[in-house]
Amino acid sequence: MAIVPVRNGSTISAAFGGDRHLHLIVEGWAYRAHGLHDGVRQITDILVAGDMCDWVPPAANEDIRACGPVRVAVLRRTVDNDDRPSFHRHRERTMVDDMRRLRAQLTSLGRRNARERVAYHLADVHDRSNKAGLAKDGAFACPLTQEQLADLLGLTPVHVNRVLQGLRRDGLLVCGRRRITLPDLERLHAVAGWGADVVEADAAMGARPILLPPR
Repeated sequence: MAIVPVRNGSTISAAFGGDRHLHLIVEGWAYRAHGLHDGVRQITDILVAGDMCDWVPPAANEDIRACGPVRVAVLRRTVDNDDRPSFHRHRERTMVDDMRRLRAQLTSLGRRNARERVAYHLADVHDRSNKAGLAKDGAFACPLTQEQLADLLGLTPVHVNRVLQGLRRDGLLVCGRRRITLPDLERLHAVAGWGADVVEADAAMGARPILLPPR
């Protein structure tokens, strides 16, 4: 196993062995995006510390890129065949989390309005950062730009900015220097429709084992 730095905007999987290796985010954020024939992209997922990038190797039109500086643990894919219970538990939980986020993303794009989409995303990344020990008192680092958030949520950057300003005015969001604070999580969850299904799924799967190699 090697831990390597990845520069902002660089492709993670292709740079370190493609489908021969697995890539675990040790520090920082990344995003998974599909490119369309006209050059437009759709960001389909955000990856944070503790997330495995590529249980399934990216498709030909899919990139996994660093969002800000990232440190990645590069593992031989053959470790998947080893008898390592903690590794397999982590894989199972990561795959369940991936599928749950995908369903939530589809629901957001299809049924949530812009304010609800942004609020749900903020609730989700706070929850994941908190589980990884990277959030405190509702505050966590967030390297996403408004353009990237727009590509994730199917909105324009102007619309995203308008929604963020509204959340600020309502006392639900404080942001600056790539750091976000959510002063009233209960109210934000109500706006987002962040429901008991998330809590129940966490309880059913047990606490997520974060495999973070030492620095």
